[in-house]
Amino acid sequence: MFVEAMVNEQASKALVDTGATHNFVAKGEATRLGLKYAKEPESLKTVNTSPVPILGIARGVPLHLGEWKDTVDLTSSKWTISHWY
Repeated sequence: MFVEAMVNEQASKALVDTGATHNFVAKGEATRLGLKYAKEPESLKTVNTSPVPILGIARGVPLHLGEWKDTVDLTSSKWTISHWY
């Protein structure tokens, strides 16, 4: 389910997955939102794929979804939602 979101005080859309263990943002969207991420020695791995290094993690990013607001850590990668279709 996609919802309207405010990320780092910028309008965006978010794909909500209530079972997800992490929060992700594509490289282009991270740039558009002005996110500053730190390099981390981690990679992403999904079923039937090879691990892909992440670009970094933006920590403590303000996120507003409807009336809910808090800060989150966003992992940035070159992957987009189309990688899973």
